[in-house]
Amino acid sequence: MNKLTNIFVNRKNLTLGITYGLLAASLEATVNVVPKPLLDQDYGTDITEPMVLVSIIYIINFLLFTPFARKNTAIKNLKRKTVLLLVVIGFIEVLSTIFFLYGLRETTAINATILLNSEIAFGILIAFFFLMERIQRYEILPIVMIVVGSTIIPFTKDMLFQDHTRNEIIFSSNVLVGDSYVLIAGLLLGLVTCLYRYVAEFVSLSRIMQITSGIGGMVSVLFIIIFNIPITYNLSQLPSTLFVGVFGIGISAFCYIYALKLIGAVRTIIIFSSTAIFGILFANLMLLEIISFENIVSVILVIGGITLLRNKVSDK
Repeated sequence: MNKLTNIFVNRKNLTLGITYGLLAASLEATVNVVPKPLLDQDYGTDITEPMVLVSIIYIINFLLFTPFARKNTAIKNLKRKTVLLLVVIGFIEVLSTIFFLYGLRETTAINATILLNSEIAFGILIAFFFLMERIQRYEILPIVMIVVGSTIIPFTKDMLFQDHTRNEIIFSSNVLVGDSYVLIAGLLLGLVTCLYRYVAEFVSLSRIMQITSGIGGMVSVLFIIIFNIPITYNLSQLPSTLFVGVFGIGISAFCYIYALKLIGAVRTIIIFSSTAIFGILFANLMLLEIISFENIVSVILVIGGITLLRNKVSDK
């Protein structure tokens, strides 16, 4: 009887874990798509400055996680070193978001989704060069697959931009600038991933999100003041902004953590890699962006690399 009960519980946990993992991936993918019409004038809507959008998103997240964080260890009871590290993480994370949204304004949502996967390769390389972690021989091929899929193919594709109106191939500098910004965002996220390991075991998720979101909100508002960035925001854009902040970041993080608890890191990492698939599908359905053959190859290489590298990635 106990054996049958265990089998039932394990199957239930597996089903719930996969569900939470897919939900986390799909919600995370909306962050790469939903903000695009708010930033790009080609969509004919009121344009919001990326920095303004960043500040609103981080303030929303701070307000969202503060009630949950109150139930955990007070900030004053945390070690000074831990708090300082969380401040550093919050600063790097908001820089990553800033670069990403400025990049998203110039490039396509599909490209941004694929390029952001470079975070995984950057995280592993940072751990190798600065944290003295070893890379095994069998891990080289998957890393190369991720690099080729998430950076080389998208950049090569955008080096030459097809002008369909004149049937000419032209150099598109704006798109490449956007790609570069998203790549920088991936580098910064890779660094954040490496730093998280030093606080994740001692601080709850809600407290981490509260502190890093608070720092992100303050830094972005400070940047608006220092660089005299015009505050242009239409209240009609609030539902989209709330969705990105609450569901795309907040609820997605909770679903991811629940999946980790139910089915473990390795399975969760593999399932969460479907973010790239959801991202290009949402970009196609919501923004009518065209999915190219190169996009499909990029996603296959990235997901294949993550699958082969699942044990390494799960350690991050």
